[in-house]
Amino acid sequence: MDPVVGSLVGLYFTLDRIYETASKRSGVSSQQAQLLCAADWKKPALGELAETLHCDKTNVTGLVDRVEKLGLVERVADPDDRRVTRLELTEKGRATVSSFHDELNRRLSGLGSDLKIDASALHAIATQLYADES
Repeated sequence: MDPVVGSLVGLYFTLDRIYETASKRSGVSSQQAQLLCAADWKKPALGELAETLHCDKTNVTGLVDRVEKLGLVERVADPDDRRVTRLELTEKGRATVSSFHDELNRRLSGLGSDLKIDASALHAIATQLYADES
């Protein structure tokens, strides 16, 4: 395997483990944390959410149902199109996202300075990988 590819794959698995730990400490699963972060970023329609989370719309419906039962999100009608349902964080949901972000920051802060990581190079890699997948 190409060394860069191997390093990126290893980084993915390490970050996935950190993401999983941070989400559990915030009281949600990693998939629920992804949903909450997406809802925090913008008020997504359920179809947009499925695309963002790379899963089927039926899976998103079940995931939203579970997170809604936890009181972290609510479904709201799109003001411009009544056929569209959007997801909005509740106060409890915003607190959970904040806790999750704090935990990620705690675990990952300082890596750049300790390892002399070039943030712009990481951003360029992420941007290129995202563009290749689109």
